[in-house]
Amino acid sequence: MSVLGALDIGQFLASNASMFRVSPGRTAGSALGLVLWLTLVGLSGAAASGQRSSPLYRSILPISGLLAVGSLGLVAVHAAARVGGLRPALGGVLGLAALGLAYLARHD
Repeated sequence: MSVLGALDIGQFLASNASMFRVSPGRTAGSALGLVLWLTLVGLSGAAASGQRSSPLYRSILPISGLLAVGSLGLVAVHAAARVGGLRPALGGVLGLAALGLAYLARHD
């Protein structure tokens, strides 16, 4: 799930190179989203490989929450502007799915 989110944002940044010059704020937001998705990939991979660390598990849920909120925010912005098509909606679904999986997998 996390890999799909990272790939989506990475592909978006790579295919919109002019955005770095024209809209640095938008680029920074996308880059932050990419960093968060990649962080979630790394943390999830570590957890799946059997690492048992309390800070590891405690950090997965908040990062997933940030991604879910950010993804839903992007869905709302794109819907209000009537742009983006299906791609932002899929990002919102991925964000919610990542949050749901993190919640279900949490270790209290």
